Amino acid sequence: MLTAQKPFTYSSLLSYTHSFLSQGPSREWWDNLSTAPVPNDRPAHRNAASCGSECAADPACLQWSFSQTVCRHADYIKLGNSVDRENGGQGEFVSGWDTGTLRSMGFGVEGDKGERKFYEGCLDATWLSPTVR
Repeated sequence: MLTAQKPFTYSSLLSYTHSFLSQGPSREWWDNLSTAPVPNDRPAHRNAASCGSECAADPACLQWSFSQTVCRHADYIKLGNSVDRENGGQGEFVSGWDTGTLRSMGFGVEGDKGERKFYEGCLDATWLSPTVR
């Protein structure tokens, strides 16, 4: 018996690797490897919230990071890695992703009502099997 299954796509994989986004659009003590510093005269360098707000207002920005009063944006998506809470005595380190833009690009999994949402985990694994058409 054949059953209709949704295809496994890159957006499904990214939703799995970035599953923490179901808990919120930013993560403390995390470096998502954003590299493009925002110009110095911008208010984005005040704090992490300002950095995230400017990313949301920039159509090319998909993710941001804030540390040591420096805001960085990126036009790509990377997972990154954790930052030691000591951070060399440099203070907070926060990274975030523009979840609205990511959803509009198809990032995530399709919910029961057709909405895009981020993967929240599963109770049982569903293993994929190759098929020949």
